[in-house]
Amino acid sequence: MALVESRAVVLRRHQLGETSRVVVCYTRDYGKVRLVAKGSRKGGGRLGAALEPFVVSGVVFYLRPERPLALASRAEVELEFPAIRRDVTRQAYAAVVLELTDKLVADRAPDPELFDLLVHTLREVERSPEEDLDATLWRFELLLADALGYAPELEACVACGRAASEGSRFSPELGGVICDECPPRGARTFGPDVAGALRELKSGAPPGAYRSMSDTQREEAGEAILGHLGRHAGRELNLKALSVLQSIQRASRVHRRRALSDEDAN
Repeated sequence: MALVESRAVVLRRHQLGETSRVVVCYTRDYGKVRLVAKGSRKGGGRLGAALEPFVVSGVVFYLRPERPLALASRAEVELEFPAIRRDVTRQAYAAVVLELTDKLVADRAPDPELFDLLVHTLREVERSPEEDLDATLWRFELLLADALGYAPELEACVACGRAASEGSRFSPELGGVICDECPPRGARTFGPDVAGALRELKSGAPPGAYRSMSDTQREEAGEAILGHLGRHAGRELNLKALSVLQSIQRASRVHRRRALSDEDAN
């Protein structure tokens, strides 16, 4: 048994007995690990708030390569995201990021760049204008796919290899863009507006560049990327956090439309 230390982000927690928890973390040096946090349900215990969601902590734990669970020894908060904690919309976006990481990343497969991406994305969710959060999430999903080895092909047609054009469409099933001259052969495709947005985002366009997208375009862009992730991960991604986020978005749209209607009436 080795006593090790790493920076960590909590992805998920569940109860263990009357007083303890199993805390699934993504760590910078050891990848995804499952920590037993003894006594953490009794007012936090020694580990306190450091193993709560939406913080970055320094964690010390006993690691046994042959055992699925490690024992947390100490934890200390290094970075907090107060705007995420107090805002239900930001919290929903951050929860999707964490749940995707938990579902798609294998245990104990360290990737420091992926850890840095996760922390950077939480920072962006914390401080970005609300209208930019969709694009912030899409960028994370694109870069997560890249880190996992199944980045979508956005620059050339996946069927014939021709350079992508303004008329190219995006197919999650085929793994990238399809040019005008190649039939999708039964695969669902998303329009040139979605394909172009993903291509520009992957190339470094700022999230603020997508504020003019319609609600329908935003829904399709999110569906396209998530469909690609699920298809090439070999599983359907039924994200609980995404269901919560979509409910919040629907309520926000209804409120916005009512407000516009009231303005027109006046």
